[in-house]
Amino acid sequence: MMSLQAYYDTRYAPITFDYANFLVCAEAYRQSINLPRINLHVVASSFRDISVRDVKFMNDEKFWRVNHILMRIPNLIPSISQVTLYKTPPETLFYPTFPSTYPPRTPEESLSVTPYLMDRVSKFHNLGCNVRPFKASNHARKLVKDFTSDKPYFTISLRTSNFQIERNSNLEEWYKVYSALKESSFNVFVIPDFEDILTKNEAKKYDWKLVEFAAFELDLRLALYENAIDNLCVSNGTSVIAFYSNSPVKMFKIVVDGITATSEKSLKYSSGVARGNAPSFCKDNQKWIWEDDTFENIMATLKS
Repeated sequence: MMSLQAYYDTRYAPITFDYANFLVCAEAYRQSINLPRINLHVVASSFRDISVRDVKFMNDEKFWRVNHILMRIPNLIPSISQVTLYKTPPETLFYPTFPSTYPPRTPEESLSVTPYLMDRVSKFHNLGCNVRPFKASNHARKLVKDFTSDKPYFTISLRTSNFQIERNSNLEEWYKVYSALKESSFNVFVIPDFEDILTKNEAKKYDWKLVEFAAFELDLRLALYENAIDNLCVSNGTSVIAFYSNSPVKMFKIVVDGITATSEKSLKYSSGVARGNAPSFCKDNQKWIWEDDTFENIMATLKS
């Protein structure tokens, strides 16, 4: 039976959670041409050096991110039946391919396979495709149900990266939110940044319930998101796990001054979304909050 052959090549594309945009577009394209499944080919023979993040990472870290991100996120999409990693360029291509310009033959085609932008996801959504295909496994859901005792809860996902620290969560404010929700008798689970767990342990300075397993295991993270009253975070890569599923989510701190990727101009280009709005594919309970992550701003959205 014919499958869509999706190729993601790190010579042209980033090793970040933006990869999720590519996967969702491939899945939507599969639906549009009525094929039953996707065979995913991850080509990591070498790496591009275009963005600040590309240049910052050494090759060892890039290979680690290939395994931690590129090889694991596909497990959240049921139609992806096979994932193959290439450490040298593939000698043979299989068809039909996604994207159709792979492998690129000109600089223009190289650009076309580089950023799989969020506005393309919105276009597939507008054509009637399901662009929220991420689903936790049944066993992950069972484990999370047992862990939470099947009681109502919120999650707070922290960003405390050493890269572009201006984008990080305001921990003092989030601790106030955590405390207020606990005082209202809600369970609250805080998902730390995996980078923080392995370095500074900033999140451990606060007396809150940390769920470190969700920082490393995406299937369990998604299962935790799926059953939450709400999932609260600042703009960060792992938020795509929620937005491309049926999980509720409120994402704060969309614009950060001085960071190109989070400027209004860049966000308009990459997502097609102007200030105050959210991508068209978002559900009513999936919000982009164009305010900083202060206690007052966060609590105001929970009361509305």
